[in-house]
Amino acid sequence: MFLRSMVEKGGVMAAIFETFEKSAKNNTLRPAIAFLKNGEKVHWTYRELLDRANRCAAVLRKLGLKQGDHVALISANDPNWSVVDLAVNKLGIVLVPIHTVLTVDQIAKVLDQSRSKMLVLGPGVEDKTAALLGKLPPCTDSVLFFEKSLKKGELPKGKQAHFLDELMKQAQPLPASDAPKVKGEDLSTIIFTSGTTGEMKGVLLTHRGLTDSTIFGNEPVEASPEDIVLSVLPLSHAFERNAGLFGPLFLGAQINYGRGLPQLVEDIQVFRPTRINAVPRLLEKIRAGVMDNLKKRSEGLYNVFLKVLEQSTQLHKKKSEKNPSALLHLPADRIGELLFYKKIRQKFGGRLRRIICGGAPIDPEVVEFFESIGIEVLQGYGLTEVSPTVSVNPRRRNKIGSVGLPLRCVEVKLGDDDEILVRGSTLMRGYDSEQATREAIDKDGWFHTGDQGYIDEDGYLYIKGRIKEMLVTSYGKNVIPSVVEQALEKSPWFLQSAVFGHGKAYLVALLVLNQEIVRREFSAPEYAALAWPELCRHPKVLQRAKEELARVQQELASYEQVKKFEIVPEEFSQDNDMLTPTLKLKRRKILERYEPLVAGMYKGGD
Repeated sequence: MFLRSMVEKGGVMAAIFETFEKSAKNNTLRPAIAFLKNGEKVHWTYRELLDRANRCAAVLRKLGLKQGDHVALISANDPNWSVVDLAVNKLGIVLVPIHTVLTVDQIAKVLDQSRSKMLVLGPGVEDKTAALLGKLPPCTDSVLFFEKSLKKGELPKGKQAHFLDELMKQAQPLPASDAPKVKGEDLSTIIFTSGTTGEMKGVLLTHRGLTDSTIFGNEPVEASPEDIVLSVLPLSHAFERNAGLFGPLFLGAQINYGRGLPQLVEDIQVFRPTRINAVPRLLEKIRAGVMDNLKKRSEGLYNVFLKVLEQSTQLHKKKSEKNPSALLHLPADRIGELLFYKKIRQKFGGRLRRIICGGAPIDPEVVEFFESIGIEVLQGYGLTEVSPTVSVNPRRRNKIGSVGLPLRCVEVKLGDDDEILVRGSTLMRGYDSEQATREAIDKDGWFHTGDQGYIDEDGYLYIKGRIKEMLVTSYGKNVIPSVVEQALEKSPWFLQSAVFGHGKAYLVALLVLNQEIVRREFSAPEYAALAWPELCRHPKVLQRAKEELARVQQELASYEQVKKFEIVPEEFSQDNDMLTPTLKLKRRKILERYEPLVAGMYKGGD
């Protein structure tokens, strides 16, 4: 009732901890957090989580932290993240979440640039902890480890180490009377975003911005206290922190913390979520895995699956269009449900009903696949600078291909070159650079997103691509590389692609092949003996890649088609600094790494 009344008033002026506390007191015995400990599932109720957050606040206060101080947090998803996040927000401390995939030098730069007094360190960075401790900037005078076992290496002289698990045992909950008054307009977090070009900027977000984005974002997707959410994406990413932490906690829903992406399939079976938040790359991998497993089992069964899947896709399309001929596809859909769909859903725990997807454009075919097997995918659009949600598709009014309708607390319009402009209560206070802020937010308060899009007659927003990434060929043709890459990656052969060609006569691509698919097709002894880089260079593999490229490019205009390609044997990943934490291509880094290959594709042909 609290959240509903606040929304009806047109905004949520409460601070984050205040909003959570009201929810916790209304849902004291409901499970708030679940996780695995020594192989056993452990639950914390809302009463227990509130108590832990209040005791953690007492610990932080005892360690000398006060309202307005900056504290950095680096950890894999973990129940203690929730505890620390809530505690710092109770005290009016500004949290600086840091991605675990950053290098030691990058982490040290964030600590220094954010002026973080303390670093809170959880699991997920054990391999770089010792080096990081040796590079702490002068402003960071202490490290708070979730537990003693995470301390690897020694701190420099003058820096202090503390252990949350030990301090929490001795702490009493901090009374409300001892906590500062935190207001909606106060700064809550600074999230550093490097984007696809590598520059690092701190995004300043307020309590009101985050609470508004969370609560108004819960509305269209019909989030409820009955949701059981598996936290999959990194909590250092604004999307997961909003939709996977604050969103469920403000409602009284349950959050489950698994063991990370490598154990995702097992964790889904253990926790049986009703909802997950995902980025397109994750859904593409899940779909490819399902299709691949079916094909491995039986070619005939796979072909039957493809036929009923197409009928189910048509059924859902026509139902959304209110086309009466949708009924013609119902029998095949029923066969699909009996033979395939229910079994696939069981692999996801049997209760997964909804996936909220953001972070990048998604191929409509991927959404159609999940819709057909009975799992709704609601795509949204957001940016860290908007806390982060701008728009999302509402349940039962999902327009596949769009990123939905703007939240009620957000205004959206199109500017020059169809650039998407956004303003509202969720907009950042600014960057940690005044110049960058002036460049991004105009005098009327509109944030210039850098994304190009359009709005249809029903008010649904569509994304075309990044304006800065747009290629202009030497013939004056505008090409959005992500559109071309999405088309190429429809082939099971192409795991990843990166397209280039600005100022050139034609487009070229770096292709990462799907090793499992290629090795299955080229399984004869003369191929099996080859190392992966050698197999990628084999003339017959190159010829098959060329054939696949020609097949998937048929839907593209001639000027959008890739004329030459090179195969790279190593995947683009966060580990090799080719992907951002949200799995977007770092084009500049890729081009720097493979510049000779890209340049070679234009020799004698441009």
